[in-house]
Amino acid sequence: YAAVYPGIDLVYHGNQRLLEYDFLVAPGADPRAIGIRFQGARKLTVNRDGALVIGLGGSEVIEHAPVVYQEIGGQRQTVAGRYVLRGRGRVGFSVAEYDRRQPLVIDPTLVYSTYLGSGNDGGDAIAVDASGNAYVTGWTSSPNLPTTPGAFQTTLKGLSNAFVTKLNAAGSALVYSTYLGGGGSDSGAGIAIDAFGNAYVTGATSSSNFPTTPGAFQTTYGGGNWGGPYNVFVTKLNATGSALVYSTYLGGGCSGGDGIAVDAAGNAYVVGSTSSSNFPTTPGAFQTTSLSTVPAFVTKLNATGSALVYSTYLAGSGYEWGGGIAVDASGNAYVVGSTESPDFPTTQAALQTTFGGGTDAFVTKLNAAGSALVYSTYLGGSNYDYACGIAIDASGNAYVTGLTNSADFPTTPGAFQTTYAEIFVSKLSAAGSALVYSTFLGGGVYDSGYSIAVDASGNAYVTGRTYSPNFPTTPDAFQTTYGGGFDAFVSKLNAAGSVLLYSTYLGGNDDEQGHGIAVDASGNAYVTGYTGSSNFPTTPGAFQTTYTAGNWNGFVSKLSLGTSVFPGPVTTASLSGPLGNNGWYLGAVTVTLVATPGSSPVSATYY
Repeated sequence: YAAVYPGIDLVYHGNQRLLEYDFLVAPGADPRAIGIRFQGARKLTVNRDGALVIGLGGSEVIEHAPVVYQEIGGQRQTVAGRYVLRGRGRVGFSVAEYDRRQPLVIDPTLVYSTYLGSGNDGGDAIAVDASGNAYVTGWTSSPNLPTTPGAFQTTLKGLSNAFVTKLNAAGSALVYSTYLGGGGSDSGAGIAIDAFGNAYVTGATSSSNFPTTPGAFQTTYGGGNWGGPYNVFVTKLNATGSALVYSTYLGGGCSGGDGIAVDAAGNAYVVGSTSSSNFPTTPGAFQTTSLSTVPAFVTKLNATGSALVYSTYLAGSGYEWGGGIAVDASGNAYVVGSTESPDFPTTQAALQTTFGGGTDAFVTKLNAAGSALVYSTYLGGSNYDYACGIAIDASGNAYVTGLTNSADFPTTPGAFQTTYAEIFVSKLSAAGSALVYSTFLGGGVYDSGYSIAVDASGNAYVTGRTYSPNFPTTPDAFQTTYGGGFDAFVSKLNAAGSVLLYSTYLGGNDDEQGHGIAVDASGNAYVTGYTGSSNFPTTPGAFQTTYTAGNWNGFVSKLSLGTSVFPGPVTTASLSGPLGNNGWYLGAVTVTLVATPGSSPVSATYY
């Protein structure tokens, strides 16, 4: 709608089948002219996160704090802005100083984005709790990484340490932040949280004095070997980040944990790789010995970290790498990684029982006792394929992402992108016997998928890195143009894998990589990684808005992508409700949508 206020246009557009609006303020126009009235609102407030809360009696509508920006010289420049209350049910915007010679956009899509670090830091994994707090782990060699008073470890020890940081829901402050390490080199690679806010972390350490706890499964360093000095560690931090609930080594030399999951009982499930000749396995586990010099492993620790519930190798006769893990409500563990073994263990009737060549991804489901494979399959073509991340839905379907050099990597008809690119996103059936969908994703120049999450509607959220100036983005994306070097990306695929609901670059003019992604119940995506860009996009009021000189800074970004509950394109739509004499609906209107013929209708009633 043109000129709804002097020099200000109002643009409505779809965003993941949600209606969104932007105000476009022309050069010289005054954004203070914007005024919005919410008819029927009982109360209007602006909460501490800057969001507008519209009270409707027994319920509330919340509009996220606006993101205000200008596009200048091909770069997005953020401008501080917020909602202001103007009385009598009216709301407007307050905007800080900006270049009035350039257009201004007021848009509520990027919730927050912050640097995290002080020169040599990176985020590798992220989790989110029910309150929207983000938990991040990674690596740092910075002696002045921001920590919090009372945190478990406030100083750097050794060359590098892992870290664990909890950000509040607004991304404006640290709930806690702690180093985690000893006198060698340590890095965090995987993080999970339980219902009580305890954080479970795994990674690799070369520190003989890595912090462990009395009674933990392995309190002494396992040493190094020809492959390197690293041992796996598994640590559980309490909800305030002030103390270790437990912390243990796991195995001997050249071992590393790459992913971790936790069940409702507090058992921790870890996946990784090892070349340790004495890596601990348990009697009755699926595979207690290995022909591989570098096998993958899957280990389940009890809730106190004092004993192994099970521990098994997962390997053929070649090299394996364990990349990601998820666990379902029954305690079955879903594992992905990569294998060079033509004799990697697979199961009858699995999707792909023969080795494709080069390196194949694998997807394996272990039973709750760790004694047998529910299914196990290769996933790949004739060249090199690597699976990095896995997520599962309530039905037991597995969602996998990674990178491929195989032009013949398996895709499915109707998938979003069936022509070759270097990222793949595949959804396997609950039995592991078929692809629900499988698609390439990318522009074809050094693209990698590193992490994946899934929402309750079966939409898949993927992050990684891209060097492609033609990486597929959506028109409503936060950043539709390539920033330079490697950019991080965030993409959302629908449940059928046929439509890209949202896709954006996330980066400045140097290198970025997105390494971890999580999604909350509202469809917000939380992303962590690392950046070398001093102009990485941040938001006003975020914890750290300036880049600290060095090789890398970590970053944490929250994007509001919404939820998609409708299964496909609308073929039939109808309205029903009482009509007044003037043709307006009175009191309530019911909207009914039908997708493909024969599918169940989706209805909602608005009052």
